[in-house]
Order: sequence, then structure tokens, then C-alpha cells
Amino acid sequence: MLDSATCKPIANAAVDIWHCDAGGTYSGVSGNSGRFLRGIQKTNAKGVASFDTIYPGWYQGRTVHIHVKVYVGGNAQERDRSLRRHARDGRETLVVSRFSRC
Repeated sequence: MLDSATCKPIANAAVDIWHCDAGGTYSGVSGNSGRFLRGIQKTNAKGVASFDTIYPGWYQGRTVHIHVKVYVGGNAQERDRSLRRHARDGRETLVVSRFSRC
């Protein structure tokens, strides 16, 4: 996470992600009280939060995606809709970007 005004890292932001399973089912919605494929991590001093998860599921009408919401100082920021795939250390990594000038 970078501050878009200063391009400096934002430490201790809470990054909340969630996605569906292989059958297109989300936890915590539509009467499903289970909790899976969701997580929150705080950013470190460099503004980085990391998650390990399975490849997201798919359902009719949507491409494969991961939902992201970031909380800075307890306030929710707009969800990011841009996910880019990068290979790092032989692993597939989803990197979230807001097309920032930073």
C-alpha cells in the first residue's frame, strides 16, 4: 500500500481479501455461516501484506477474481478492481494495483 499523495508506504493498513471456492461458493453469505477463503493481514513497514490461498473459483457471469478491501485508520478504502498476474520465485502471485503514479 502506498499513499497516493506522497507515494510513501502505508504501514498497519488492514487488507481484507475473499474469494469463492471451486464451486463458486463464498463463505459468510447467503446463509453460509462457514468461514473459508477469507483473510485479513496488516501491512508491514514497506506497505506489503501477503496471503497464501488457493486459486479462486469461478461462476457464471464473472471472471476469476479476488475481492480486496483496505482499511486505513479504520476507514474502508474503495475496493481495487485491478489484479495482475506475476511470476515470482516460481509461484503465481496476484499483485493489486490502482494504476498509481507512484
